[in-house]
Amino acid sequence: AIGVDASVQRRVVHSDSIGRYVVAVSPLPGGRRALVVVCTQNCAESDLRVVDLRSGVLRVLSTEVVRAWYLPSGDVVFARRDGGVFLAPFDLGELSFRTAPVPVMDGVRTSANSADMTLSPSGTLLYVGGGAVNATQLVEAVWVTREGLASPVDPTWSYVPSGNSGIALSPDGRRLAVSAVTSGNSDIWVKQLPAGPFTRMTFEGVNTGPAWTADNRTVMYMTAKSGTNDDLAARSADGTGAEAILLDATRVVSEVQRTRDTSRLIVRLSVPPSRDIHLVERAADSARTSPLVANDRYDEVHPAVSPDGRWLAYASNESGRFEVYVRPFPDANSGRWQVSRNGGSEPMWAHSGRELFYRDGSGAMVVAAVRSGTAFELGEERTLFPATGLLRFTTRRLYDLTPDDRRFVFIRNVGSQAAPSPVPVTVIQVDNWFTELKAAAGRRP
Repeated sequence: AIGVDASVQRRVVHSDSIGRYVVAVSPLPGGRRALVVVCTQNCAESDLRVVDLRSGVLRVLSTEVVRAWYLPSGDVVFARRDGGVFLAPFDLGELSFRTAPVPVMDGVRTSANSADMTLSPSGTLLYVGGGAVNATQLVEAVWVTREGLASPVDPTWSYVPSGNSGIALSPDGRRLAVSAVTSGNSDIWVKQLPAGPFTRMTFEGVNTGPAWTADNRTVMYMTAKSGTNDDLAARSADGTGAEAILLDATRVVSEVQRTRDTSRLIVRLSVPPSRDIHLVERAADSARTSPLVANDRYDEVHPAVSPDGRWLAYASNESGRFEVYVRPFPDANSGRWQVSRNGGSEPMWAHSGRELFYRDGSGAMVVAAVRSGTAFELGEERTLFPATGLLRFTTRRLYDLTPDDRRFVFIRNVGSQAAPSPVPVTVIQVDNWFTELKAAAGRRP
């Protein structure tokens, strides 16, 4: 959370200090305090807190909350994850509810970290009905040729992906690591290809973003235990042995990329203040990070190192939208080349090092030839296929490439052969809702 004093910005709440992300803010009168909704990784847990914008001190008001507003009447109204809406009088001096919240409405459509509901200062309510959205859409992994022909990896296998998901093919192409949700928790699972077992690899905390080490034996991933931020961890791919923490980070780790030098890794750190790419240099009992591509004014995501270890591809929104760029590695400040022209994300190098793949602004898969030499030089660039219906995520790559560079592995919704049709919704408007609130709370206008 960022506090603003005139034209000066000041960071008030650090997500790494509370082990949670700030997902919504509602100001309180006087400009010195605010209501904030914070949640853990994938918003598996969320709560409503009040924050003092000068000291940064937070106090929990209620759990399972996804959105909250302060009303001119001196009340706080908030929506819970189950679609219920509650009201409570709020004491601005004590920064607490005067009485226990009472239910005033239900049936608002919500997700893990949002509510389809908004209020105007005059008392008009807009919302979408439907209650809690059950985020249990099954997905399947599919092989996709360079011509765009898709076929299931295993027609008998599907799973529920985590919010940030993640998919990684082992270097030998024999196993697939994914981030899947079971019993409400996100864990790393490994699938034996093509039709072998699907085995759980992690059992504690919220775990996302798998990536293999070069020897096919270990999977790295991001892990968040209760009350902590996301660290970088690793464990044997067969689930044996103890989890090893590779980086006990002071900021949330969201992506990891191996390099040719096993003592160095590339990670993408999350907000605040922005998404940045850092180099991790590991010793026997310590790890040190230093910025590779980092700027507080915009985001850099999807780091990918070329097979020869000389070039770093990534996506940045410095132009106002995400485009793909390449810099020298590890001396990232000695040059920069823009690869995409019509939007670009999720860059990945071919194992041959002679091609660079990415998804353009429309989601289509594009390949750019890379000419070998002492300097980075792009050759022909062409669209391979539209990638319709193949899932993507803004800040994490959701595909991988077979060792022979001939096929991709993506995920898609089960039963989806094309982009899903938009689901029609009805927005409900309620005028003078504040009057109804008083009546629902047992008061008279």
